[in-house]
Parts: sequence; structure tokens; C-alpha cells
Amino acid sequence: HGVGLGEAHEPPLLQLGNTDPVEEGMVFTIDPGAFIARNTPIHVEDMVVVTATGCEALNTFPREPAIV
Repeated sequence: HGVGLGEAHEPPLLQLGNTDPVEEGMVFTIDPGAFIARNTPIHVEDMVVVTATGCEALNTFPREPAIV
């Protein structure tokens, strides 16, 4: 979904059937979710900006699992 000053999930939405153009400078989040048990959601949200040559990740948090 898009990122801005509006609601949490604002357009343009990256989904099947959407014909909105993706343009340089747009920022999106990619946030797949999973549930552990019935009421424990887990989301890993990545933020990307569209560039002239593709996209660039804006997240800097390491993705390697931590051993506790």
C-alpha cells in the first residue's frame, strides 16, 4: 500500500487488477502477515521508494534472525 499522510492503507494499492501507474518517487510498504495461534498477528513491513531504475529499500533494520 502507499505511504503518506492519510489512512494506514492508502492508495495506490499493489494488488491484482489495479491499473494505477507506479511512478518514480512513490513510496510503498510491502507487509505480509502471519498469525501464530488465532489472535497473535506478525507483520514484517518493508518500505520501498520507486526510482528511475527500479526501487530502493528504505528499511535499515537487519533481517537476520537473532538468537536469544
